[in-house]
Amino acid sequence: MTKKNKKPKKNRITFEIQQHGSQYQMKLLLLFLWRGIKDGCKFKLGTEIKAAEKFDDLVFYHKNVGEERYRVRYLQAKNSMHDNSLLKYDDFITTQYKARCNLKKYFTSFQKIKQKVIGGDIQDYIIGTNIALPELVLRNADGDSLEFQEVTKMDNFFTSSDPCKWKRYKLIEQSALSNPKLKEIFENSTNLGLLAEELSNAIYKPKNDEDDKNDDGDNTMEVDQNIEKESDNKKVNLD
Repeated sequence: MTKKNKKPKKNRITFEIQQHGSQYQMKLLLLFLWRGIKDGCKFKLGTEIKAAEKFDDLVFYHKNVGEERYRVRYLQAKNSMHDNSLLKYDDFITTQYKARCNLKKYFTSFQKIKQKVIGGDIQDYIIGTNIALPELVLRNADGDSLEFQEVTKMDNFFTSSDPCKWKRYKLIEQSALSNPKLKEIFENSTNLGLLAEELSNAIYKPKNDEDDKNDDGDNTMEVDQNIEKESDNKKVNLD
């Protein structure tokens, strides 16, 4: 009696996770593509761009009619296959490079991107995720914490007929500046305030993976998905 060879379960699980992550990233790319068309702006949409450092899952350059300079949005997608996943304190503070929301890694990328981009204005840095985020992230009952607040300002790229579909959060500046662990991690940074003010980004959380089906736009415009790709030691000219 011969035994059937079975593929290792670990490999199958790894493939499923990678596939789920790719699908989530593609949904965000399609969302920005559709919103850009609906918004009627001139835009370029790209992914896996070296100059975007660790915010390379989605890069969106856009400008309205009459505007000379592009505004740039950088987005990194973080997804989970489990509905009950929750972002925790260590996800932000850890020094493990592949952690979900390693702030040190993203702050380093933020600094590098600012040195590379000319001819455009950086609009924001986004972590797009389907993982739940409490407004108060505690290390433990008596320990340090990080505090987030919900962003209510209108964003055409994250709107829905269902107000509960998207949640947007921003790290409270004072919460970041008063956190001893963050101070320790960024003690060699020239300006820790940049972390709280500019990288302390909104974290966008869709309530579900379905795109908004109530959008109806027929605008057309130039779309260039082959955005300039530069090596790490070159600048990206958006003009």
